[in-house]
Amino acid sequence: MLGFSIAIFPEENYIPSPKYWEREERWSMVLATWETSFRGTNWITALVKEGKATLLEGSTGYSSRHRCRLSAIAGILNQGPPPHQSPPVVGDDYYLPGGWTGKIERHPERIARCHADDFVIIETMDLS
Repeated sequence: MLGFSIAIFPEENYIPSPKYWEREERWSMVLATWETSFRGTNWITALVKEGKATLLEGSTGYSSRHRCRLSAIAGILNQGPPPHQSPPVVGDDYYLPGGWTGKIERHPERIARCHADDFVIIETMDLS
């Protein structure tokens, strides 16, 4: 496994249907995105164990969608994803160093329009 692409969206327009995730306009609502190695999603698993997030679709090991309150991930949205202990990943034509997290794209103006008690969707897509 190479890792994950992570995207965080406000829940307000979420429709639990595969067709929703095919709609391109959802990207105009994204709060933050980044790519990470396979252990870079451990923070989501911790949120579920703490009762702060719920798994909506998928599994905790591959592509999935979780729901939580913005307040549960405010630090991540403001300071970036937490560090993690993924080992280096070596492929035929790529190398990712241990603990790799790719370019982080945040949209502070969209984040500022949300309230702490608003729900967000955390989408993880398998990069393999």
